[in-house]
Amino acid sequence: MKLDEPSKGDRGWEIFLLDYKVNDLSPLSTIFTDEVMKSYEKIFRFMWRLKKITHQLSLSWGITMANRKAFELLPGDLRGKFHRFNLAHHEMAHFVHNVHNYILVEVLESSWSVFLTRLRTVGDLDNLIIFQKKFVHDILDKALLSDQYRDLCKQLQKLLNYVFMFTLIKEKYVYQSAI
Repeated sequence: MKLDEPSKGDRGWEIFLLDYKVNDLSPLSTIFTDEVMKSYEKIFRFMWRLKKITHQLSLSWGITMANRKAFELLPGDLRGKFHRFNLAHHEMAHFVHNVHNYILVEVLESSWSVFLTRLRTVGDLDNLIIFQKKFVHDILDKALLSDQYRDLCKQLQKLLNYVFMFTLIKEKYVYQSAI
């Protein structure tokens, strides 16, 4: 297992690529084809971004709470602006948590349950390969990561990027200058 160097992702934050290599995959490569592995990587990257944004929102809220006494000493109009920042933060956190929970429960858990049910009926290797591809395809479709939902996925990614950038800007420029 190797952890690649951090690289700038297509959304502006660092992404660590986790890669697992085995010298002889001949039996497993029949089931885990390059196509299937690319799909798993796409799912993993999306979930990693979602988790990173959730974590950043949590950190940002922690900074807000740690400095709330300092914010109470600000003039009234500035305090009102910080209140609006906090309301926006809550709305964004609510949205991100809903997306995260949807992916975990409605997409991953339900697809896994269907996959396990199908596995009980596997008669040969060909069925297993078909079920594996169907499992990954279902996840990509439900998570809006398939080519069919390309435009919607781009909008969701852009929205998540705005949330991430909001937390960074809120911490770095707004709160630091106020404190």
